[in-house]
Amino acid sequence: MRHKDYVDRAVAIQTRMPLSTVRTVTAAFLDRIATTLVEDSTLELQNFATFKVEIRKRPASKSKRPTKKVYVRFIRKAALTRILNQLVEEEITMEKYGVDESDDQNYKKASDDKKCPKCGTTTEKHGRVIICPKCGTEPFEAQK
Repeated sequence: MRHKDYVDRAVAIQTRMPLSTVRTVTAAFLDRIATTLVEDSTLELQNFATFKVEIRKRPASKSKRPTKKVYVRFIRKAALTRILNQLVEEEITMEKYGVDESDDQNYKKASDDKKCPKCGTTTEKHGRVIICPKCGTEPFEAQK
């Protein structure tokens, strides 16, 4: 989890402003968010998110007294959701790398009757893995 100090330092580097100035500005900005939520219970930051104060009440029961809890909901806007999804996709995307087993005993041409089901090219066998020179291992992978 990142803290305010991390954000302050990153903004100072990006804007080339003194760190003390950035700390003052972000503290004032966060204070203004809190004050606005107390006054209006909702704050919308265009193309980013909406902050909304919610008060949840629980009625009394035999074993518990009534309670009142205050929550601040963070509702993402479409633009922020799109950016977050792109970041997640970039982070999760895995590249397929073949294992280089270039020993002659592990590298054998498959027999002529072993053709790629996708393009018809003669396949190669690397250990126990069948590979098409054009399509890779995709035609031999299990379908979801």
